[in-house]
Amino acid sequence: MKTQAASKSPRDLILERGQYVPLPNFMFDEVLPLVPTELFALLAYLHRQTVGFQRWYFEKSLAEIRSDIHIDREKLSRWLHVVDTAGWFKYTPALNGGKASRIRFLRLPDAKEAQNFACAVDEAIEREKDWAREYEKRPMAPAKNFAEVFQDEFTK
Repeated sequence: MKTQAASKSPRDLILERGQYVPLPNFMFDEVLPLVPTELFALLAYLHRQTVGFQRWYFEKSLAEIRSDIHIDREKLSRWLHVVDTAGWFKYTPALNGGKASRIRFLRLPDAKEAQNFACAVDEAIEREKDWAREYEKRPMAPAKNFAEVFQDEFTK
C-alpha cells in the first residue's frame, strides 16, 4: 500500500510547502552549461531576491551579497556589471559613501537572449584575461624591506 507522500511527485511536495522559487528552465538548459559557476550562482541569487520574494528590487551591500553566495569582491563586481549589461537586472552601485547597492529586476529573457548573454560573458572573460596579462607586464618598483620603510618614515 502506497502512502500519500509516496504517491506525490517531489515537485508536488515542494509546491505544497511553498518552498520554491520559479527559476525558468532555460536558466538550466541554456545558461548553466555556458557560464562560470559563480555567475550562475549570482543569477540564481538575484532571481530569488527579486522574483522569489515578490519584489522588483532589493538593496544590499556587496559584502552582504559576497557572504551570501561566497564570491570574491572582484568577480562579484565584474559579474554584476555583466548582468547589468545583459538587461535582465539593473545594477546601481552604492554612491557617495553609501553602503547598499540597488539591484532591480527588469525582465526575463528568452532562450535566444540567454545564448547571447553567454557570448557576452565569454567576451568579458577574455577582456579580463587580457587585462591580467597587461597588468603582469607592468614594471614594478623594487620592494623595500621593513627597515628601509621604517627608516624613511622617521627621517622625513
